[in-house]
Amino acid sequence: MNKTRLTLSLLVVAVLALSTSCKAKPPPDPLAGWKECGTFYAGEPIGYHVDQAITDDYQAYISALPSDERDVAKLTSFIDFREDSTGQHGVKIMYQCYGNSWVHILVYDKNNKRVKTIKYLAGHYQS
Repeated sequence: MNKTRLTLSLLVVAVLALSTSCKAKPPPDPLAGWKECGTFYAGEPIGYHVDQAITDDYQAYISALPSDERDVAKLTSFIDFREDSTGQHGVKIMYQCYGNSWVHILVYDKNNKRVKTIKYLAGHYQS
C-alpha cells in the first residue's frame, strides 16, 4: 500500500510540475497582415523613411525601459516597421535579455500618434 501511495504522490508531483512549466502563448500579433516596410538591426541605417514623430517616440520608448533592458535594446534589438491600409503604422521592437525574448509593439494612428503599446515575453533561451 505504501508503494502505491508513493507512486501516486510522485505522479501527482510530476503532473503539477509539467503543467506549471508550460508557458502561456503570447498574444496574437496586432500587426499581422500589415505591410512590411523594413526591418533593421539596432545601429544600422533604417533604409525606409519613418516619420520623425514615430522615430522620436520609439527611441524615447526604448530610452525609458529599465536600464538592463534599455542597454540591450539599444545595442541588439531588431526593429520592424509596418503599416496598414488605413494609414496606421506599427513598430515592433524585439530583443533578448537575461534568457528572455521580449517583444514590444507600438501602434500609431494615421497622424503618427501612439495609440497602443503591447509588451510580452515571446519565449526563453539558454546561452
